[in-house]
Amino acid sequence: MSNYHVKRCNEEDNFYSVILQNYLIRVKGPALTGKTKFLNHCLQGVNTQKEFQIVPLYLNEDNWGNVDDVYKFLKWFCEEIARKLQISSYHSWQQDEDNLTPPVKCTIDFEKYFLKLKNSNYLILYFENFHKIFNNPEIFKSFTDLLRSWYSDVKSEHREWNRLRLILEYSTDSYVTNSQDSSALENIGYAINLKDFDRTQVQDLLHKFELKWSDAHLNQFMDIVNGHPYLVYKALEHLSKDTTYKIDHYLKDPAKLERIYDKHLFDNWKTIHKKSKLQEVFKKIILASEPIEVKVDDRQEAFHLFSMGLIFIDGDTAKPRCDLYRQYFSKYFDGSINLHSIEGKSNMNKKSYYTVGGPLSASNDKSYVTREADRKIIELLNDGKYCYVFNCHQMGKSSLQAHTSAELQNEGFAWILTDLARIGSGDNKQQWYNSLIFTLANVHTTDNSELLKKDEVDNWLNEQSKKERTPEKLLSLFIKEVLLDKIPQEQKLVIFIDEIGHLIKLDFSDDFLLLIRSLYTGRDNDKEFKRLTFVLLGVTTPQKLLKGNTGALNIGESVDLQGFTQEEAKKGLAKGLEGKAEDREKVIEAILDWTGGQPFLTQKLCAMIEGSSDYIKKGDEELKIKEIVESDIINKWRDKDEPTHLKSIESKVLFQDERQESRLRLYKKILDKDENQDADSIDVKLELRLSGLVIEKDQKLKLYNRIYENIFDKIWIEGELAKLEPEFYVKKKKSWIESGKDKKYLLVDNELSKAEEWAKGKHLPDEDKEFLSQSELEKEKKKIIKASILIGVLIVVFIVTVGIGISISRENNQKQKAQQELVEAQEKAQQELVEAQKKAQQELVEAQKKAQQESVEAQKKAQQELVEAQKKAQQESVQLLWKLVLGVSIILVIGLVLIIGFMGK
Repeated sequence: MSNYHVKRCNEEDNFYSVILQNYLIRVKGPALTGKTKFLNHCLQGVNTQKEFQIVPLYLNEDNWGNVDDVYKFLKWFCEEIARKLQISSYHSWQQDEDNLTPPVKCTIDFEKYFLKLKNSNYLILYFENFHKIFNNPEIFKSFTDLLRSWYSDVKSEHREWNRLRLILEYSTDSYVTNSQDSSALENIGYAINLKDFDRTQVQDLLHKFELKWSDAHLNQFMDIVNGHPYLVYKALEHLSKDTTYKIDHYLKDPAKLERIYDKHLFDNWKTIHKKSKLQEVFKKIILASEPIEVKVDDRQEAFHLFSMGLIFIDGDTAKPRCDLYRQYFSKYFDGSINLHSIEGKSNMNKKSYYTVGGPLSASNDKSYVTREADRKIIELLNDGKYCYVFNCHQMGKSSLQAHTSAELQNEGFAWILTDLARIGSGDNKQQWYNSLIFTLANVHTTDNSELLKKDEVDNWLNEQSKKERTPEKLLSLFIKEVLLDKIPQEQKLVIFIDEIGHLIKLDFSDDFLLLIRSLYTGRDNDKEFKRLTFVLLGVTTPQKLLKGNTGALNIGESVDLQGFTQEEAKKGLAKGLEGKAEDREKVIEAILDWTGGQPFLTQKLCAMIEGSSDYIKKGDEELKIKEIVESDIINKWRDKDEPTHLKSIESKVLFQDERQESRLRLYKKILDKDENQDADSIDVKLELRLSGLVIEKDQKLKLYNRIYENIFDKIWIEGELAKLEPEFYVKKKKSWIESGKDKKYLLVDNELSKAEEWAKGKHLPDEDKEFLSQSELEKEKKKIIKASILIGVLIVVFIVTVGIGISISRENNQKQKAQQELVEAQEKAQQELVEAQKKAQQELVEAQKKAQQESVEAQKKAQQELVEAQKKAQQESVQLLWKLVLGVSIILVIGLVLIIGFMGK
């Protein structure tokens, strides 16, 4: 967005001088203040001087998410610089080279490689998201100490070190979060603190976005967002692209304006919600009508909120950063702020009743919908049965697990939750099992005591490593000798294994499942295992999970997690619509008519109604829900799919593998209400089900709901299929269909060959099958006609040859008889030709091969007879030459007449 940049501070005009004069530059500001945009703009101007070699360093999870100690971080740091500078002679660190400490190794690398600049005078290291370092106190302290030590070298005007310049871009919340003393960096270098936009800057942006607002609209907008850079850019970008509504449409209803920032607002709330003390302090600030004094005990949380960009701190007082934040976040708390008026009654904002995206924890279950699966899984576990809950994403598996485990704990069970996604790949089987054992140490008991410490598990593993144990035996012993031994005898243990689908990637997945089975069957010999049950959860099916016919899951009971029924949804969700609708249950019915009870979409629609200022009168339910679905979900759905749901479904259906086209064609059948699905493979059906797009009813796949049907419609499916079909095929088939299946649009020659090659192994719809078969049939007809003509010509040649022989061998007084024989031969030839044509037409499928064979044989025979006739003719008397000429002329004329007659037929 360089075209939409506005000047942020005076340093922009002389950033070149700022860099020359300062070894370290700190650009600070709360989250989403525009620090990155500001620095990119400044560095673009500096880079034109060609005095600087700029190396951007992005500190994010992708780059160094596995770095967990000082050695690994500094090793990554040096390797990344060497890679960006393209230093081919750089020697990477080796673990066994431990004669020097990591900071010393790093310093030597700078002096040996990085500061030996040839084409530039200065090296600028630009750290984006530098605050990510602060999440590891050990790395933070070591690295900042190193930077400070380098600062001393620069200040001493060391020739090489004086070339180094550092730019750190960060949000200051990191200091507080990790209880770090900011003095390590605060007192060196040059600090730039970015501020919010003022009215003049926003006017400048309006001009650049080509938006025309009245002064009143601008003033009202500034009152709501208070110049927050991210909120300003986001709104102007949205309004410049979506011209459906003008700014006054959003200003009239703050709830509509909030929708532009849905993800930003919700992500901030998730961060706050995870920390009770942070939530408590934020609540005080949000609900206060005036700035409040920040108590000493609350200053750390207040500073965190400030760094997140949510509040302002002025001395000892704090207030919300803008009115938009006050309006939005106040509804999460019980307060007395009146945001909207509905039918003349005040709508008291309270904590949101619904949860859109993510599991509903046992402590936050107001909108949790209890289903038949909840009853069944508790019943099975009480009976000691192993269970598995397999379904697509966002169907409520994790919420079911959370509520089930809470209920079990109340009933006196101990439970463990392990997530296989966190363990990682299984390249090393022993390492994978060790990691799994570590995750099983987090046992939840009725008294919430810490049953196992990591050190105990580590010591136990070290002791077992001295013995020869298979990984499976090791896990079995851990469960029996450690877990079941530690848990009181009166308690049962339930182990939940989430993301079980990750087993599919492991070579030893069947062995793991057989181990679980052995723990179940081992109950007969060891009563301790009767206290143990497993629950497997994931996006998979038994067929996909098992590589061999092990029957490992035969000991488990399936818990079918269906969508919400009307009765279930009304009981769990209607209460949250209090004050929003005259007949809340009718609203729920209208919602389910669109979502089909799909949990995520149902919660999302309820939340949309809760956040709206509209009041739904009795009788308007269907119309109002239809308007919300079409405007806020279906229309431009990719832009509004937050949290991601629809795009996730699409990506699964369109996943590029050998079954992509089969999935699309099966879905087209379902969309066309075609129930002829028997020929479709089991794998394709399973994958389509696990995408969430369809469900199984009466052993047939059907569309899940109307929302999916309107988004992934016929236009969508035809467009996706067209991307997979050859272009010539699509054009020819379309013309064939539009012309009423005129054969002149059928595929011919090379096109047909390519189409048949493309169609191999594909399960094509009937229309495509007909198109290809008709093309093939027309091709065979043409070949038969050609073959028939060839046969006719060969027969004529044969007749001519026979006639010549007869004419030469007989005397003049036998001329009449020869002619009669010739006529008979011609009639016979005609009869044979007709019979050959009938036979060829009756055997269309084998006509090509047979015709070619007959053609070759007839040709050989004719050639042989022709050679013999020629030899015989040469032996005849020259005196009969005039007879030969006359006979040949007559026969050729007759043959030509036959050919022309045949062609006419």
